[in-house]
Amino acid sequence: ERIWGELQLPARLVHHTAWDHLPFDDNSFDLAWNWAALWYLPDGTPEGARMPESLLHELVRVSRRVVFVAMPNRVQVGYLMRKYLLERDFVDYVDEEWADIGRVRRVLEASGLRIVRQGVLDVPPWPDTVMPASEVLQRLGIKSKKLEGQFSGDSWQWSTMAYYLGQQPDLYDRVMRYAWLDRAPIPWRIKAVWAHHRYLVGVKEG
Repeated sequence: ERIWGELQLPARLVHHTAWDHLPFDDNSFDLAWNWAALWYLPDGTPEGARMPESLLHELVRVSRRVVFVAMPNRVQVGYLMRKYLLERDFVDYVDEEWADIGRVRRVLEASGLRIVRQGVLDVPPWPDTVMPASEVLQRLGIKSKKLEGQFSGDSWQWSTMAYYLGQQPDLYDRVMRYAWLDRAPIPWRIKAVWAHHRYLVGVKEG
């Protein structure tokens, strides 16, 4: 509420935890989406194990046209670094199988969705380790003030809220300087080695 209030945009917020039945009628929204949250839903119980699939079915139900789902990319360099070198226990707190975008696609298609686009996004020229670069260097045992200096300072203080509030009007241009790999005219399957996320876009027929 605070964020929407600061932006002075109307919003109706709903706190809901029954992911297998969203509190909305069929075909309520033009777009239903989930960003990288599916693997947090299982809680170790048989019911929890089914929650990601149930939520995907619900996204299709409440959308009248488009469904978008993105998940962390399990084959990118930073993910593998995090899993095998930097933070080996993080997979104990998520259900890694739901980062398999192929599994997500099969569930969506079984719900009647037609996948019209797939690919990668969020492809900056650094790996996605979900931790500050200085901490990555520390965990790898690399001590270099020069490298640490390249990933610190005011130029690395990015705030999306500050941008939308007009406090950092140059943020878009600063971010886009690192989007050259995103925009490169090469197949997305090659970009997948470095891309932070995989995504699917599907549409409902009829």
